[in-house]
Order: sequence, then structure tokens, then C-alpha cells
Amino acid sequence: MFQLFRVNDPYRLFLVLVILFVLRLSLWIADIPLTGMELKWLVLGERLGDGFLMYKESYDYTAPFSAMVYKILDIITGKRVLVHQFVGSVILFLNAVLFNILLLRNKAFTENNYLPALLYVLFACVTPGAMVLSPQLMSSTFILLALNNVLRRVDNEATDELFIYAGLYIGVSVLFYAPSIVYSLLFLVALLVFSTAIGRRLVLYLFGLLLPLMIAASYYYWVGSFSYFIDSFWIRGLIGSRTWHLSVPVFFISSSLPMFWFVVSLLHTVIFGRFGNYETRIIQIFFLFGVAVFLSFLLDVDFSSTQMIFFVPVSAFFTTHFILNLSHRLLGKVLPWLITIPTLLFPFVIGNYLDYSSLYVKPEQVVWEGEDQSIMLIGYPVDAYLGQSIAGPFIDPELSEYGDTYLDLYEKAADMYTSIDRKRPDMIMDQVGMMEKMFHRFPLLEREYEQAGPGRYVRIKSN
Repeated sequence: MFQLFRVNDPYRLFLVLVILFVLRLSLWIADIPLTGMELKWLVLGERLGDGFLMYKESYDYTAPFSAMVYKILDIITGKRVLVHQFVGSVILFLNAVLFNILLLRNKAFTENNYLPALLYVLFACVTPGAMVLSPQLMSSTFILLALNNVLRRVDNEATDELFIYAGLYIGVSVLFYAPSIVYSLLFLVALLVFSTAIGRRLVLYLFGLLLPLMIAASYYYWVGSFSYFIDSFWIRGLIGSRTWHLSVPVFFISSSLPMFWFVVSLLHTVIFGRFGNYETRIIQIFFLFGVAVFLSFLLDVDFSSTQMIFFVPVSAFFTTHFILNLSHRLLGKVLPWLITIPTLLFPFVIGNYLDYSSLYVKPEQVVWEGEDQSIMLIGYPVDAYLGQSIAGPFIDPELSEYGDTYLDLYEKAADMYTSIDRKRPDMIMDQVGMMEKMFHRFPLLEREYEQAGPGRYVRIKSN
């Protein structure tokens, strides 16, 4: 099978697309439940699509560019998870193509081939949630673009544009997914260790990195949301409490196949590989890439399988090296099936034995079954928004608790009231006891609601 992709024929990418389509279709047929993260992105897109600002009027830590994508999709297609999954699959395929092209252009292997794109798709599809439209997936596109510039520098290509664009791509990736900031250190180390980068170009690299971040900060300062941007995106998004969508054992078992082939391929490359100085540098860069992936895992406040998308290029690169440099004839014939068949069957077989309950939406968390009504939840997990229309700024439970502090600050309290007043909820569910303080601050709001139970308030219908 792998012989089909060991030729320099771009039309092999069409076969990769067909394989991805079959895998995506099989997941749709299997009717995989909606994950809590997907529901949050749908709810966030709905909130922003109603015209509310990110952070200031929507309390969540999702990166601004990712939030903008969810907003656009909600405006165009509405609150549809299938649209998110379709767009995620398209981006995944484009990333696989981009990854293969950058390896070809930078002569990463002794022969031109399209195995990296195939392995990229196979390894990305092996873990649950890998093909969803996650901030990690969108951010990885720009990480790959920056990686291309670093590899070009290893090939002794030296232009000012190369450095500034490498930093710019990383800066944009951070605005899709905050923990990708660690890749800026990886590429900086690569530029310092594997090339003779002069000081001026390193300054250009840092300028490119900071430029999109400064533009984003300036925008939120202009719309009066700078403090919310810092509290939500940077503080909560990097050092807030961790949400465990998967347990550590389940995460490692569900991701074990890409990790297994990475370890096997790395050992084979180190022990049996005979490479020139240029190829050795590229291998070292990808090893540093793997270190950065591990650091981003530690920095992410959401522990889930979506993080594995960053590990896919590393595993695909070393596995390709393993396949191309394998000298044992019998093993060379068996290896493609050892990789392909378990990878295709693994998600469906292992899913019967692993507990993914913490990853998927829990219908029992739904607190209200009203129809054609809007709801504001305070302190509840995002699962409670299933089937509901959001009508309040509170999305992330931890940031929702910041609201109690905001009520003591005049300007922030006014912002909160404005965001609620623009779309009055029909039902308010308060799990943290904030509404009593809110009603005390805003008597006009209190007049419109009556208590219907502990922490439950219903809007009074006017005659």
C-alpha cells in the first residue's frame, strides 16, 4: 500500500483526501456523541453572532481568532456541529498537504514521496476529537508555516523576510491558541543553534511575533475590553484551573498508536540511521518540535485529545523516516499493514473499552427544557447549554465567578448590565449565588424577574 505514496506524484494527495473522507464518513455513521468542547464553541459562536464582544460580553478564554471563526460560521450557517466538523476536516487535509509540501521543498528525505501526508491523516484520525474544528487545529496551520521558514534557514537561506514571517506566523498561531506561544521558543532555539542568525534578524523574528499580539491588544483596548482580554485570554487561558476532559490513562491509551510508532521510529532513526549534516539538523528540529508539543500539553488548561494534533507532524515525520530507511525486505512488506489496519480499527475497537464519558456532553447536566426560550447560566458547566439559546455573558464557569468581583467595580458592573440588558434572558439559573448581589446593584433588572426556586429566576411576562 505504501508503495503508492513512495512516488513523486502530487495526484497521490487525492488518495489521501479519499481516505480522509472515508474516515470522516465512518465517524458520522458511528454517531460519535457531541463533545463538551464542541458545544462550547457552538455556544460561543452563537453569543458572538448575536453581536456581543469577545471577553467583555462573553466570558470565555478561547483565543480571539478562533472565536472569530466560530462567530463567522454561526452567522453563515447557524449553530450546526456538522458544519464545524466539515470545516475541521478540510483544514486537517490542507495541513496534511502543507506538511508534505514543506518536507519536499526542504529535502527532508532522500526520496520525494507523499507518505507524510498519508501518515498525517491516519495519525490525526486515530484519537477522538482530532478532526473537530478546535483552536489547536487552526493554530497548527500557522505552526507548520513557521516550521517551513525554520527549515529553509537550516538550508542556509538567509533573508530578513524569512525571520519576520516565521515570527509573524507564530504570533498568529497564538491568537488561535494561547499555549502555542511555546513554539516561539522552539523556533528561536532552532534559529540560534542550527544557523548563524545575526542579531538584527532575531530582532525581526521577535517583532514579527509581537506584532499580531500588539494589534490584538490594541483592538481590545480600543473597544474597552483590554482588562477582560488579559484576564480571560492570558491569565485564565494559560494559568487558570485545568479542565480534565479525559483522564491521563485514557488520554495515553487513546493516543498510544501515534506515540508507539514515534518511539519505534525514533529509536530506529537514532540507532540505524546514517544521515548527512543537513538531514541530522532537520531530525533535531523535529525532536525539538516534540519537546514543544509536550510543553504545550502542560500549559493547556484543557486536557483533551485535541492537543494530539500538534504531535501528529512529529510522529508522521519519524515514521516516514522509519519506512524509507527500513532495509529488512519482509518487514518492509508487512509494516504498511501493521500501521494502517490497527490505525483504522483502533478508534472503534478501543472505544468500547475506554471511558470517554468526561469528554462528551452529559445530557443530565441540562437544567431546563424550555422551548424557544433564552437562558443565562451562571457557574454551570457548558453541558447545561445543550439545546438552549444563550442569553448572558457567562460561558466558562471559572470566568463566570469573576462576575462577582466585577459587580464591585463600577465600570465592569456597567458592562455586565449592558450585556445582559441587550438580550434579556427568559430564564436565569445561578449556581454560585451571584444574582442576589446583581439584583442589589441593578434594581431595574430585579423588577423583571421572579424567583421560581433556589437559584432559578423567571422573567415576568408583561400583559
